[in-house]
Amino acid sequence: MSSGFNDIGFLGGDLDSWRDSVRAEFPESFAIADRMNRIGMRMIHEVPDDELPEHRVLAIAAFYRALQSFQSAILLSERGALAEARALARLCCEAVIVAGGLLKVE
Repeated sequence: MSSGFNDIGFLGGDLDSWRDSVRAEFPESFAIADRMNRIGMRMIHEVPDDELPEHRVLAIAAFYRALQSFQSAILLSERGALAEARALARLCCEAVIVAGGLLKVE
């Protein structure tokens, strides 16, 4: 049984070369995305683990959701699933707006 893209789509193992060529074609954009991801991951480890008010907990959860959506959008865009990546980028922006609102308004 074949396991190429024509048989199993994005779950196939033959997209590694696609990922490499996309990153080679847009190195500056992926360098920025990689730096942003590292900053986001560092921020997660800086979140206080003591008692927080509910609105802060919800803001942190929204930030986690935004970062997860951001990472997923990068993975999908590397593999050519651009419509899905755009949808996740929008979800990322919405989660950031919610997080910001929760931090400003209790």
